[in-house]
Amino acid sequence: MMSRWSIWLDTENFDSLGKHCGVYKIRLTDLVGRPKTIRRFLGSDKEGLLAIGESMNLARRIMEFHHAYTGKSFLRHSVGDRLFLVRICQHTSLRINFGNYKLQVAVIKLENKSETQREEENFLKVYFKEYGELPPLNSSMPDKGDWDSIVMDVSE
Repeated sequence: MMSRWSIWLDTENFDSLGKHCGVYKIRLTDLVGRPKTIRRFLGSDKEGLLAIGESMNLARRIMEFHHAYTGKSFLRHSVGDRLFLVRICQHTSLRINFGNYKLQVAVIKLENKSETQREEENFLKVYFKEYGELPPLNSSMPDKGDWDSIVMDVSE
């Protein structure tokens, strides 16, 4: 089931996501919400995706990400932890002044854990097929299922 993504929200608005299960994606934007293009192995990701994930409680998971990223709590969300470390190190090769950017999240609310895991895996595979690698802050390659069955509809 390929559902529609919600509108993009700033990650600090995690309460509005509710206690639903589903898939989320996090992107980097400028201060007015325009995505920051990220160069990838096989092209440029104009959506600026940093991570794709899943959760049984979207509001709690994005809260954990936001708190990790902002330094309020560490070791609660691996993507948020990594981004916090990058942000405080201000790695020069990134050429990013994090004060000029913000993070946004979009979600798909789903019915159950198996559907949520399947959809996350599908989105990661589609991203990999398009760009030759996972989003920059994802670390685990999807390994289940048939890669040829993944539809190349990246407009979702």
